[in-house]
Amino acid sequence: MLHIGMALGAALAFTVGGIFMKPSQGVTRPWPTIAVLCLFTIGALLLTLSVAARGELGAAYLFVLGLETVLAFGFGIMIFGERANAGRIIGLVLLIAGMVLIERGAADESAAPAPHGIAIEAGVS
Repeated sequence: MLHIGMALGAALAFTVGGIFMKPSQGVTRPWPTIAVLCLFTIGALLLTLSVAARGELGAAYLFVLGLETVLAFGFGIMIFGERANAGRIIGLVLLIAGMVLIERGAADESAAPAPHGIAIEAGVS
């Protein structure tokens, strides 16, 4: 469960960093640009820790991207007055359903016994 907290933290850091991209005006204003760089660095660090705790890159990365999308959607509405039309809401619901399926699939895989791999022996002739 620790990896989910780190994934949420990573998504939040990436999203808030993305919010600061607008006032940075193309990285021409120093303080918003520093905020973007710091938040993206924190997000990358938390994502890395989440991958390490989870042991799996694909599911962790997709989960963080999905959370980031959900957060960006919500912050866009609250902060920038963006509109939530039916198409966007349906897309968001499908995204969340996909995240749940990815998370469940990863959980099912981690509960299953590890498959037997093919052992390759290196010998000198």
